[in-house]
Amino acid sequence: MYIIDFKNKLKKICFYNKNKNSALKTRFLTLLFFLKPLRQHFFYVTFSIIPAAALFSYDSSHLTTEMQSENIKTYFPKHLSKLREAVPPRVIYYIDSQNYLRFGSLKTKGVLFTYKNPRARNVYFVCDNNKFKKEQMVRNEKGVWYYILPPEKYSDITPGVRLRYKYFVDGLFEHDISNSQFESDGANTFISYFYYTEDNVRPSEGAMIINSSVNYAKTVLFRLYAPSASNVSLLGSFNGWNPEMDVLRKTENGYFEIKKNLAAGEYIYLYQIDGEIKLDKANNDLRSHEVYGRVTYVNVR
Repeated sequence: MYIIDFKNKLKKICFYNKNKNSALKTRFLTLLFFLKPLRQHFFYVTFSIIPAAALFSYDSSHLTTEMQSENIKTYFPKHLSKLREAVPPRVIYYIDSQNYLRFGSLKTKGVLFTYKNPRARNVYFVCDNNKFKKEQMVRNEKGVWYYILPPEKYSDITPGVRLRYKYFVDGLFEHDISNSQFESDGANTFISYFYYTEDNVRPSEGAMIINSSVNYAKTVLFRLYAPSASNVSLLGSFNGWNPEMDVLRKTENGYFEIKKNLAAGEYIYLYQIDGEIKLDKANNDLRSHEVYGRVTYVNVR
């Protein structure tokens, strides 16, 4: 038995396995701390140790085809680095520090695409929604390449629309063999596709920047889910609070949408739904206005 001595840095960890015949049982780690003020005494602390694999290894069984949207898993980069097999595309939650800079939240929903080829040197994801622009995929330690289509890339897609995609592998296009949904692309090859359902898109309500700057402005998508409404207009500091200037288009799935090019800056706005002024229920960032009281706030940057 070793002793953890903070002064001399002499360490020993004593493991106790409740069932020596089963290495998979929960193990207990007893740490023996040598206290400086009381050198003749020892202080014991016991921790329950969960196997590292349970914490940091999600295998592909966690991404089964039968998984429904209400059972979406939350992934850290560490989990994605442990995937062992490619799986059909599906929506996941993922947590990354870069998400906060881009979306204002560490936890973001995206569509996960995977491709397994340990021998490939470069793999890119291309899709029709992004005009087949090549997006670099990441290779994990198991030889699985993955790409997460972020909300900004699919937030302007209406539910029920399908995304057509391929993988560009070392200079050659391939369809997704893990996905049973594919069709001929008219060039004697195949192209895979993924259907956006209402559950995929509905969380992407509110005011969303959907692409980069256009002539010193940015395209902002305003989307509202109001299936029972007949008319929805947008009024705010960007249009002089005139609801007649920006009327939202109603989609077949009960959404109202409008795209506006706005210069970088801070804006406040409201919706007029069948004549009634309402806040954007998908945006909790509010401000005060001398006429309308509480209004919704968006920062375009």
